[in-house]
Amino acid sequence: MRVKECWSEMATWVRSVARDVFGETNGKRKIDKDTWWWNEEVQTILKEKKNAFKEWKRVEDGNDREKEIKRSEYKNNKKKAKKAVAIARAKVQDKLYDFLAHKVKKIFLEYQERESERLMQEILNNNMKCIKDEAGKILTNDEEIKGRLKRYFNKLMNEENEWSGVLEHVRSNEGMVKEVSIKEVKMAVQSMKNGTAVGPDCIPAEVWKSWNANGWKWLTLFFNKLLQEEVIPEEWCNSSLVPIFKNKGDIQDCNSYRGIKLMSYSMKI
Repeated sequence: MRVKECWSEMATWVRSVARDVFGETNGKRKIDKDTWWWNEEVQTILKEKKNAFKEWKRVEDGNDREKEIKRSEYKNNKKKAKKAVAIARAKVQDKLYDFLAHKVKKIFLEYQERESERLMQEILNNNMKCIKDEAGKILTNDEEIKGRLKRYFNKLMNEENEWSGVLEHVRSNEGMVKEVSIKEVKMAVQSMKNGTAVGPDCIPAEVWKSWNANGWKWLTLFFNKLLQEEVIPEEWCNSSLVPIFKNKGDIQDCNSYRGIKLMSYSMKI
């Protein structure tokens, strides 16, 4: 199997398994029920209420007397649970209010700092919806903005500097290139940071870390295959460029942004 086919099969398999196991988010967070403050007493009373409800529903139709007794027991447990929940919530809220009262100065200062950062980010986000072209005209169309940024970074990153073409004091490579070892791959994988943005292949560093020895072995074989065939996967030739504001200068001017390239983690290894 050639390098490109080998990588394509592995990358497709990783993405497919990740999608099947973790699913795909639609961008909306699920709001959990507010139960973090429940104590053991509340949980016990709620369990009794739940059991009383089940016993009431298990009574067969026609046994009206037994059904009324169970219904009455359930209603009493429901009132008891409602009261316990209210008391427990009030106690937790009182503790929270006391904590906020003692920490109000610190919280206020932290809030001011966060609000300042939020406002700056909001200004940045809003102004990224309008950027100036080469002539200073303000662009508001998304496609025109992308085109302007593409032209700017293309010129910035491909502009040639004056150079004689001669590398001085550089050792020449002599002999065959050594094969990549599992030890080298292991050290490279473990040095990668978690929780960072992924490249075009959508495979984070955590994938290779989670596989441990199996992942290191596969990567070692694959990297040595790259050296033999002298080619790399097509996904490794692409990157996602993200403009980052320098926090100075005109927000609508391309010169006030630096480009950050998001590349494949597998290639970085």
